[in-house]
Amino acid sequence: MLVEKSFVVVALGAAVVLARAGDAGGVPNKVPTVTIPCAPMNSSLSAVDGMPVVCWEGACMKVELDGTGAELVATPPPVPPWRTVAAVTTDSVCMGTSCKKLGAKLRTAVADARKKATTEDPARIAATTDLAVVVINGDPWSVARDKKMALKRPSEYKNAEAAMVGATVAGDLLVADWADCAGPCTQSQIVDSRGKNRGGTTQGGGAVLELGARHFAVIGEYASVQIFDTHTGKARGSTPGTNNADAFSGAIRLEDDQLAVLVGEPNGYHVLIFDIDEHGEVTKPYDRYLPVCAP
Repeated sequence: MLVEKSFVVVALGAAVVLARAGDAGGVPNKVPTVTIPCAPMNSSLSAVDGMPVVCWEGACMKVELDGTGAELVATPPPVPPWRTVAAVTTDSVCMGTSCKKLGAKLRTAVADARKKATTEDPARIAATTDLAVVVINGDPWSVARDKKMALKRPSEYKNAEAAMVGATVAGDLLVADWADCAGPCTQSQIVDSRGKNRGGTTQGGGAVLELGARHFAVIGEYASVQIFDTHTGKARGSTPGTNNADAFSGAIRLEDDQLAVLVGEPNGYHVLIFDIDEHGEVTKPYDRYLPVCAP
């Protein structure tokens, strides 16, 4: 059954009209309500046929963007955040038929990560499309030097203590996350495969999504969205996040020029849809609110 809850109509004029329609004396018998879908706590975001799907334990619903409806659907298959990826084997990294051999230390690190992986905590192994860097559970390794890369601290942290908390592959670039507090305070730095920082930082800690061949998105812990050029790493359009710590609850690519972000707040969720034009500029055509279901 679709999860629903009664939600009070807060338009006073509507309440008066409904009261008069049901009672000749004009005195309402009860507070007017309307039934709309709600989302359980700890919901996540998926997609099917280019539409956002909100999931929770054991069920999913596809939500209307320009209305208040929703329908139960089967749990969709996972949508990979990045589609143009290099393959990391036991001894090589390949992009199509082009391959590079891994050094002894990197081969051992890859094998160890896969050996220690579990169903709940799988090994996260990816490589840049230029075959220069392999990232193992957030740690970048240089293929040519056969050792971990020591990425440079962003310039914003010159007078502050900061540590890299993980790196993500984005084409032939890296998105390195840095933090100087217990969180949430993650900042993302674009880094090329030689280890050189590109531009300044942006809010990070959420997700990194490929958007077609020209752009990718970095979503922050506060649900901000920053678009980058896939080839140069230059920042393009952006939209600010919220004031709620840990507002980010999920993000997913819907189309090459569209993504969805699930934003949590104390009493509900917002399903935000963002369109990205050919220049990387961002607009938000839809904001669908789902109250949290009563316990």
